Amino acid sequence: MKFNKEAIINYLPHRDPFLFLDSVQVDYIASKENIVGTKVSGSLFLNPELELFKGHFPSFPVFPGVLQIEALSQLSCFTLAPYKGSEKLLFFLLQTNNFKFKKMCRPNDTLILKSEIINKKAEMLIFKVSAFINDQEVCSGEIWGTAQKNEK
Repeated sequence: MKFNKEAIINYLPHRDPFLFLDSVQVDYIASKENIVGTKVSGSLFLNPELELFKGHFPSFPVFPGVLQIEALSQLSCFTLAPYKGSEKLLFFLLQTNNFKFKKMCRPNDTLILKSEIINKKAEMLIFKVSAFINDQEVCSGEIWGTAQKNEK
């Protein structure tokens, strides 16, 4: 199951300038009874024209760690994509744990993002997430979140 930019926009409520995914692929689908183990990957090209690079930092632009976490959170929403009714859900970030930032992300880099559901506690999902540039890990950690019905 693959998602291009148009399909991502149809699935997520996020919009530019706060959409941080260019492509998504569901890599592994766990069973309907136990979604733990479902894996997704995605990518984000860090266009040098992004408005955020004008302020973070003008003389040495860097993609902020908090936005790396946001991109990984957006990606994690797609672990639910294979399951019926998921398009009617909103995903909310509850907590981050043990994040480590190992390398700076700069304009013209392409982030390769990975997320896997590693646990489910009641309505809470726990994800192991990581991001890479040229096969080098730039950040990793855990994201905890919950999915709620979108009451539009």
